[in-house]
Amino acid sequence: MKSFYTLTILVSITLSSFSQTTFWTEDFGTGCNQGQLASAFTGTNGAWTATDVTSANNAASKFYVSGTEAFTGLGNCGQGCLDNPSLTDQSLHVVGVYVEYLATPIVEADLGASYNVGGIGAFGFQSATDIRAESPVINCSGYQNIELEFDYMEGGEGSIDNAILHYYTGTSWGVLDDPAKSVTGCPNNQGTWTHYSYSLPAIINDLPNFQVGFKWVNADDGTGTEPSFAVDNITLTGDITTGINDVKDNGLRIVQFDDAIEVDFADVDEEIFIVKGFDILGQEVASSANNGSNRIFKRSFNKKDCIEIRLVNLRKSELNLLT
Repeated sequence: MKSFYTLTILVSITLSSFSQTTFWTEDFGTGCNQGQLASAFTGTNGAWTATDVTSANNAASKFYVSGTEAFTGLGNCGQGCLDNPSLTDQSLHVVGVYVEYLATPIVEADLGASYNVGGIGAFGFQSATDIRAESPVINCSGYQNIELEFDYMEGGEGSIDNAILHYYTGTSWGVLDDPAKSVTGCPNNQGTWTHYSYSLPAIINDLPNFQVGFKWVNADDGTGTEPSFAVDNITLTGDITTGINDVKDNGLRIVQFDDAIEVDFADVDEEIFIVKGFDILGQEVASSANNGSNRIFKRSFNKKDCIEIRLVNLRKSELNLLT
């Protein structure tokens, strides 16, 4: 039976992944649910909210979550459950609120990604809009090099009627990007579903209280181009981080790489000792030599994993170095 001796170094490690890992998604569920405000929607990650960045006018557009603007696939024209009941892949989208004058509807509510361009001030309605839909709090702890992706369509008019990507750092909101208008030309003034990706700034790395926001602004000038804005299939992916610095102690050197950990027993006689790694089940994991030396342990992982490194005495015992 082998003896185990614990040296002075005892480190708990979780290795980083070479490929990115998806750790947060939002698809807004399924259904028709015409007229469901974004502030009334709670998904698998929690509740969404909507904030009027400036005081809301009485005919300002709102964010809704429903199938009236359904995700129909990348490159496809927008359509919804009101035209085709089988289209129930809900999206978050901007819609003009219901407006009527003398019991006659002027603007219908939640007919899909269609906003109120204004020009009805003579009836006592102002439609200038400045509103932001805000995700639940997202825990990015343990992740770096984070990529934000989603599918969207956007119309509008330059920067006057426009969607802007925002983010929250735990203390304040800021602007990430101004996504390009998506291709139009579809029937019924619909847009084309387009994919988008953005590399988040380093300040988001390991942030426990991140939020993503979609801000919509439009003027009350009576002109604009449909659609408004719709988004679906939001994902966040990132490299898993460890928080481990390089370690060097009594000839033992541990170096953290993006895709591996390298253990160098610089002062150990390789004719007597070799290095082995074991997973949490006690099973040995493969390793590779470096420069022909078995003093180097190097192992790549595809996800968060714990590894125990042992220095094996070929003549007598094993020394348990890292757990």
